Amino acid sequence: GGGSAEVQDLFSLLIAIRVLKRASDQAENICEQTSFAVTGETGEEKRYRILFIDEDNRLLSIMAEAFAREAFPDVGRYLSAGATPADAFDPDFVEFLASRGVDIEGSPMDLQQALDKANRHYHIIVGIGVNPAKYIDDIPFRTVVLEWDANEVHEEVSGLQGRDRFPGLYRAISGRVDALMRTLGLETDR
Repeated sequence: GGGSAEVQDLFSLLIAIRVLKRASDQAENICEQTSFAVTGETGEEKRYRILFIDEDNRLLSIMAEAFAREAFPDVGRYLSAGATPADAFDPDFVEFLASRGVDIEGSPMDLQQALDKANRHYHIIVGIGVNPAKYIDDIPFRTVVLEWDANEVHEEVSGLQGRDRFPGLYRAISGRVDALMRTLGLETDR
């Protein structure tokens, strides 16, 4: 029936896309080699633009952004936002981050504001306890979207309350960010 013809057309389309992608990558390599031959300089290392989002941008997404900036400052630009951002940060949380040398100012960022920031294209969007596709209409083709389970992170500090949870949450989120960066082939700068 018509179903097998549609599948065959889809596979043909996928093959065509793969060939075009390879041609694009080869053209990019030729440009980089030509630039090196003329100037003797290699292109700058790839800097990843990574957006961490959660429900309210009050805790986990901020921790992920803070750790990424601290541990991988030279390989990326990081931002965090909330699907429905809270009005303000918890003062105890601000104090906890300050004790780690991280200053946060202002208030939690709205996801739309993060997406509108200079029409920024993110290489990776990480939803922590939220599905980014639920909140972002047009995710660019080359953007990788990940979803981390926030409940797993919170389980690692079960039994702790208030500010006593912050160090364990920070360790749990840091481990996930570190694993993401190792997946990208990057090692910590620390």
